[in-house]
Amino acid sequence: MLNRHYNDKIPAMEADIRTLPLGEKHRAIHLRLEELEPGRTLRIVNDCDTRPLRHELEDVHPGCFTWTYVESGPEAWRVDILKTHDFEPLEDLDLLADGPGLRVAQIRVLAGTKERMMIFSGSAALIFDEGAGMLEVSGRRRAVAAGIVEIVCPGETCSISAATELHAYVAIATEPTNNSRFDVRTT
Repeated sequence: MLNRHYNDKIPAMEADIRTLPLGEKHRAIHLRLEELEPGRTLRIVNDCDTRPLRHELEDVHPGCFTWTYVESGPEAWRVDILKTHDFEPLEDLDLLADGPGLRVAQIRVLAGTKERMMIFSGSAALIFDEGAGMLEVSGRRRAVAAGIVEIVCPGETCSISAATELHAYVAIATEPTNNSRFDVRTT
């Protein structure tokens, strides 16, 4: 449930995510925060602590939010997230293939640049085809090169830094869907 408010003393939006499936909660909040104006607040109502979401937001959009607990359980957690400044929204990647239970896209990262992404649903395999660089998944770093495969779980943040131009495929195990967009978002 999403309620909009226009009084500066209360949140600009409230998102009650208690009834959403676990795999959809973080994506719903990311989308709400993208549309929120800087200086406005989103209040999240959830049935568990939102600390993992806080770490995720700090990793994907560092310094863009302040976090205030309004209520800390046990029945509900209410958190006000103030958007301190704007950020580039995460972009959807186009699919190479979308079949029953599997989606595939490709990623190209230019030498000296960094690509961030978030897997919102389904487990993913990053299959590195060419190039070399560093991969960081939820704080764990490792060198990558052609032939390396890394598994990323739903909700994990991931960034790829390229030493040389890096090419990888992303395969996500999903439920069958008619959606024509890939369920990974990058910055």
